[in-house]
This record gives sequence, structure tokens and C-alpha cells, in this order.
Amino acid sequence: VSHLMSLFAVAMKLPVTAFDAALDKHCSSMRAILYPKLTQADFELGHVVRSPEHTDWGCVTVLLADPDVSGLEVCDKDGQWTPLPALKR
Repeated sequence: VSHLMSLFAVAMKLPVTAFDAALDKHCSSMRAILYPKLTQADFELGHVVRSPEHTDWGCVTVLLADPDVSGLEVCDKDGQWTPLPALKR
């Protein structure tokens, strides 16, 4: 994780050690979550299992976004939710 954060620091034109203090004695974990496509019937029948509103507690979150499916949002400091659409390629 520290090597990856060093690369992020350089990309953001920060000192290579910019995140070192925040990563001191860090504990990393990784999980993979697959959200299969749902039909309208799935929604109507209540067969929808998705992650509820939450905060990603790690320092990096990697997502494979689908431009045809929405859902990812961020909450700003004022409590306002903003959708983050996937970029179409």
C-alpha cells in the first residue's frame, strides 16, 4: 500500500513521502464484491441485495464502473449526495 500511495503522491505533485505518516502501522484488507445485473422484476420482488450507504475506510477504493448502471455516489461535507457516472469509452 505504501508504494502505491507514493505513486499517488508523485502523480499529485506532492512529496513522495506525503502519505507516510497516515500509513504508519496501517492495516490493509481487500475484498471483491460482484453486483450482478438486476431486472425490474428483481426490484419489484425485493430481490435486491446491494451495499447500503457506507464509508470506505481504506485509503484506496478501486471500482470497475459500468457506464450503463448507476449507483455510485459521494457525500460531500454538507451531506449532499452526488452521483458519479462512469466514463464511457
